[in-house]
Amino acid sequence: MEYAVLGLGSNKSFEGRSPLELLALACSKIMSCLSCNVVVSSVYKTGAMYVTNQDDFYNMAVLCFYSKEPHDLLNDIHIIENSLGRNRSVEFRNGPRPLDIDIELFGTRVVNDSDLIIPHQKLHERSFVLTPLVEVLKKYADDIKSSRTSKEEEKLLTKDNAKCLLEKYEQMLSEIQNQKIEKYIDSSEFIKMMQ
Repeated sequence: MEYAVLGLGSNKSFEGRSPLELLALACSKIMSCLSCNVVVSSVYKTGAMYVTNQDDFYNMAVLCFYSKEPHDLLNDIHIIENSLGRNRSVEFRNGPRPLDIDIELFGTRVVNDSDLIIPHQKLHERSFVLTPLVEVLKKYADDIKSSRTSKEEEKLLTKDNAKCLLEKYEQMLSEIQNQKIEKYIDSSEFIKMMQ
């Protein structure tokens, strides 16, 4: 088992569901698929990067624990994306999409394959990834203090390791400027949408 951080984003409706509703459904499916507790960030409204002539995105992060390999997780999240309207055959790179789920981190693993790169290669330049990532790391550290995590989870991501990761990604985030990002809905309110 390893900890993983997933970055989720949406800026396009699907079957009458708004991007926010799609994110809530995706998180519910992630929890069901992974069969474990997850730490969910707030949702942030962010300006589109790379292809800017499109609607703003709604972005968030989920910290979870996964018992299989990184490519298995990639397959699982592709199934979730497809079930909620993702169709790569008709999309263009960095364009509008109902759901995008990226594996940002998978424990300390480094993967550099044609279909999967971990840590995500653009992590350092995206405030829409780093802001919710920092938030879930802080929440996880708080959960350790309040005994909401299992002993197995604590062995995989100790409080000290979480603190080191937090410092690293806070530093990266401090170096990014001029990206449009604002908290749209707090994690506690978003969790209610998932139920």
